[in-house]
Amino acid sequence: MKITKKQLIKIILEEAEKLRRDIPAYLSPSHEESYYDRLLTWAYGEASFPIAGEAFSVKQGVNWNDLSKDTKKFVRIVAGIAKQMYGEKGRRMLVITDGARTPREQVDRIATKLKKGETPIEVMSLYSPPTPGMSQQTQKIITNIVDLLKKDPDDKEARRIAEAFIKSGIRKNAYLSSHLLGDAVDFRSTNYKDEIKELLDIAAQKYSDIYIEDETSAAGGAHWHVVVRDTTRDGEVFLS
Repeated sequence: MKITKKQLIKIILEEAEKLRRDIPAYLSPSHEESYYDRLLTWAYGEASFPIAGEAFSVKQGVNWNDLSKDTKKFVRIVAGIAKQMYGEKGRRMLVITDGARTPREQVDRIATKLKKGETPIEVMSLYSPPTPGMSQQTQKIITNIVDLLKKDPDDKEARRIAEAFIKSGIRKNAYLSSHLLGDAVDFRSTNYKDEIKELLDIAAQKYSDIYIEDETSAAGGAHWHVVVRDTTRDGEVFLS
């Protein structure tokens, strides 16, 4: 059966762990990236696009433009550190898998987590205390949303009501996610989990006021979630 390039990319991304188990060990040289790693890196590269003048890529469909100024500065700082440490490889490592979101997109992310196997408790914990920025109000909102979506995440009426819950929270200054404010960004962690974490830690030590959430084992998509609060004076100097 002939498959298209788009279908091949979809298979690789959705069945990544299955591929890792099935590809023979002899295809994985010990001193370089394995065949699997190169294949997956290619697939992610095809599913993302570079931004002109920037040293990183953005996944198709991600809203980069509506991120806050400090969030964009933070990403550029991380990209600058990556270039210093890894050269051209740093550009390939950095892929933004999520940026600013609308309430409808937020509902879609929650539904995707549930569809891909994250439990209701795991999902609710991301939007409830003690997660920084979360409150009793956001906990109530996410509880209502998960109750609506856990049986059928694709139910259109349930999604419509869930979106209304998020909009109601926004009117009360209870933002379910920093993505809704443009103050959060997700970095793909596949293949480069430790390297990305090192870059984020370096930025946090001197250049940016951030909070890092480890979602590298999330069934809904492995990534480092970063909430950006501010850019330090050293960060501004670094960018200049």
